Amino acid sequence: MHSRELLPSRSRAALAVAILTAALALACQTEPVYDVDRAVIPTESGWELNDMRNAIQRSGARRGWDMRIVEPGVIEGRLRKPGMKAVVDVTYTPYEFSIRYRESENLGYSNGRINGKYNRWVYNLERDIRREYLRLRPRGDEPQR
Repeated sequence: MHSRELLPSRSRAALAVAILTAALALACQTEPVYDVDRAVIPTESGWELNDMRNAIQRSGARRGWDMRIVEPGVIEGRLRKPGMKAVVDVTYTPYEFSIRYRESENLGYSNGRINGKYNRWVYNLERDIRREYLRLRPRGDEPQR
């Protein structure tokens, strides 16, 4: 062993493996699945189911979600990222919507927990739907307080 070497090469390799394992464990931490349950958007009367559908579809498309109408009041959202996939069910009325986890690939879903990336995707979708819905509001239709 050279005097400059603090650890023999076997020990360095073991240390490198330990550091890599710890980094992967931190990167793969899971969180409880984030579902949106009946998010209400206060508006005046007169809104229709199609208004909410349009807000959901436009918001999803901007974020890369493939939004497919299953039936009136139900949209299936699919998001594909390199090596990952998330599928959600979005149910809605003219004044509220819900986003529920259905399935995923390579996001570590187990026992109601999932990679935090999924939660960020759903949170961003929820926020964008709210913004889009209010943006589409006809002039003169101010939210009730």
